[in-house]
Amino acid sequence: MHSIRNKIQSLLIISIVIVAICAFGVLYVNQQSVTQNQKIIDRMTAEYSIMSQTDNLISSFNDATKSPNDAATQAIYQANRVKILNTLADLKKQTYSNDISASLVGVENTVDSVIVETDNGLKELANNNFGDISVHFSQANVNNDFVRQDTQILIQKELDYLVNTQANTKNLYQISVFVSVGLFCLVLVIVVIYGSLFSKQLVQPIEKLSVAAKEIAAGNMEVTMDNTLLDQKDEVGTLSDSFKTMVETIKAKITELNKSKMALENSNEELGKLNSYMVGREMKMVELKGKISELEKTKK
Repeated sequence: MHSIRNKIQSLLIISIVIVAICAFGVLYVNQQSVTQNQKIIDRMTAEYSIMSQTDNLISSFNDATKSPNDAATQAIYQANRVKILNTLADLKKQTYSNDISASLVGVENTVDSVIVETDNGLKELANNNFGDISVHFSQANVNNDFVRQDTQILIQKELDYLVNTQANTKNLYQISVFVSVGLFCLVLVIVVIYGSLFSKQLVQPIEKLSVAAKEIAAGNMEVTMDNTLLDQKDEVGTLSDSFKTMVETIKAKITELNKSKMALENSNEELGKLNSYMVGREMKMVELKGKISELEKTKK
């Protein structure tokens, strides 16, 4: 049975689901925007750190040349070297556009040129060749200037990409809001239309049953139920069927009462005839007794 309660519950559930989907869509778009922006900001932070990392690399190279037999200064240099290479490797895994990738390659090449100069300087230092150490140090600083320039260009491209991404995300967010509002309005219109049709579907059968009840109250027991009411597979159909059964039961009871009335009237008629017969008989007996009394008086 498609009960009225089930219809109302289904409409309510569908409405809640659609509204929830709209809200989830807007939240999802907003969350994706925040996440993407944060990733770009993290990349820019890592890219900016490249300049300080190359500075630290050159500084640790300088310290190593001053203390060629100090293992600690050598370890610091190697740690700075690994750190900057790892930063570049992580950035290469997270590129968003070909333009940014190309700029990152340029930064990587200039960083490699710095590392090559410092590595060569340490190799010559290990071979006790101290003459070109200052040349490698100077060239590493020159190359480091190019690292700064290329890194700044890369960061500027990241900023441009971030601005464009934010603009696109804003447009997408606005579209999602408009779509969500449109879907919500559509659901609202559907609910209103469905509610109107549903109330009409519910009220009309009740009005028909009310008219039938008034006819029966007025004494018209020949009221016929509308088949459309009886065919409904909900509470209205059940109520109509019960009403029809009630009318048929009342008609059957009235028929029984009429039969009982007719039987009682026939019994009363027979009783009246018997009563008339008995009264006539009694009168005749009285008359006969009077005649017998007169005869007895005559004999005397």
